[in-house]
Amino acid sequence: MPHEQYQTVREVADRLKVAEATVRHWIKTGDLRAIDLGKSWRIADSDLEEFLQRHQTTLKRHGTSLSSASCSVLRAETAAAMTSRRCPVRGSGAWRHGQPTEPAG
Repeated sequence: MPHEQYQTVREVADRLKVAEATVRHWIKTGDLRAIDLGKSWRIADSDLEEFLQRHQTTLKRHGTSLSSASCSVLRAETAAAMTSRRCPVRGSGAWRHGQPTEPAG
């Protein structure tokens, strides 16, 4: 650990696009490991990486985790499906599951 790179609370907050108070909360609750240097904290790169790994979400389909490549394919399929079903102007009908429906009321 002596050759580790350390970041300040502000640097971690900027990197993760969160408030500094959020990073301090993670430290105080023990969720993010940090070194107390009196009035400031330092977070080792390895501790931040471990924190991010623990909080990483995985997309699951039918109880099975998907790889990042599978997730990319799903995102592409979802985007294609969304663009193929354009929503008409309000009052002229709506689209449901790719099929036009009668206008409401």
